[in-house]
Amino acid sequence: MPLLLSGGITLFDGETVLPVVVPADMSLAQKTALKELTGYLSRICEKPFSLIEESDDLPVSAIYLGATSFALRQGFVLAEFADEEWMIKTADGNLIVAGGEPRGTLYAVYHFLEEVLGVRWLTPYVEHVPESGKLELGDLDMRGKPRMRYRDIYLVPGEAGHVFRVRNRLNSESAHYGGRLLFSRFKGGTGHTLYAALGDADYMRKLYQEHPEYFPLIDGERKFDSARANGAAQSQLCLTHPGLRKLWVEAMRRHI
Repeated sequence: MPLLLSGGITLFDGETVLPVVVPADMSLAQKTALKELTGYLSRICEKPFSLIEESDDLPVSAIYLGATSFALRQGFVLAEFADEEWMIKTADGNLIVAGGEPRGTLYAVYHFLEEVLGVRWLTPYVEHVPESGKLELGDLDMRGKPRMRYRDIYLVPGEAGHVFRVRNRLNSESAHYGGRLLFSRFKGGTGHTLYAALGDADYMRKLYQEHPEYFPLIDGERKFDSARANGAAQSQLCLTHPGLRKLWVEAMRRHI
């Protein structure tokens, strides 16, 4: 078993690594947190990390991930944490890495890897993972949560881009990364066009019949692009009409 530092903990002494202890029930995001934590620790130490499901027979020293009974005994009621709130704490020769549901534990892992161990995600395809013959930690007592609830970049392409966004604590639509905070009731959770904001294709056809003046005047005729009525229409609406502006503002208030 690795030797304990005064007020801290040794995760890896050059030969032996601490086990990772997890609760019996884990969400998809917590399972991702476990995969990310053990994967990067194994790369840093060039040793595999063993996994233990929490029980009465526990090691003297371990890394406790997620909503474990050990974390609760230390006074951390994770059920009362905000959904993205996280904490990292050394306690009695152990390390607690945990947070609220659904993303808190995952964010705790990313903060630990980045701010404590020096892992860097520079681009979707370039990362820095330091190698170490030993991992000795001093006293840790870290806690936080994102200042903004909605954090997203519209397009970072590919699976590598998706994971890169998550590792930098942006929202993700995947349940494996805690799900996505939707900004509105638009399809996909984001605003895109006037057509999408006002309603579906049937609503837009009805609006065209009742208020053709809301639609663009093209070659002397009010036109409605029925083929693409609920997305990126080839023709837009008549923004100069005050009635349309009022209707759109009311629709946006309902969404937000």
